[in-house]
Amino acid sequence: MTDKTYRIFDEMMQSSIPLPELLACPGEEPAITFRLKAGGFSGEGGLKWIHEWKTAAGEVTLAVAREGQAYLLRFPGGADFRVSEDGRDIVGYAFPGRTKDTIRHLLLDQVVPRVMGHQGRLVLHGGAVILPGGQAVAFLGNTGWGKSTLV
Repeated sequence: MTDKTYRIFDEMMQSSIPLPELLACPGEEPAITFRLKAGGFSGEGGLKWIHEWKTAAGEVTLAVAREGQAYLLRFPGGADFRVSEDGRDIVGYAFPGRTKDTIRHLLLDQVVPRVMGHQGRLVLHGGAVILPGGQAVAFLGNTGWGKSTLV
């Protein structure tokens, strides 16, 4: 498969996997590149773990490490994503048995928004529904606050 370029927010991202949720923009110059590599991440020795996000039950949902000037985002049971310091180069490493759908979800819903937030951009978590008559209701809030459940 040939890499394709897509619009994500106001950036262009080139991806080695299809991203059907995004608008394809052939010929545009990408500001972000994503590559999915076979096999797991192999640089464990150079990692310095700096933060974990946990559920109320104490289960780690995301762990973050530094690797020199780069970051590693680990979604236990899902995938690792190595992100360059400037957030312009992202490499994904799927855990065994994980599909490209899982990788795509983590990339678009977790990794890219976190990278953009790290760059100082405003990133909101939200969900919205269109009501009969054309009105819309949007819910904004932190992860785990029940936005998707309400929607």
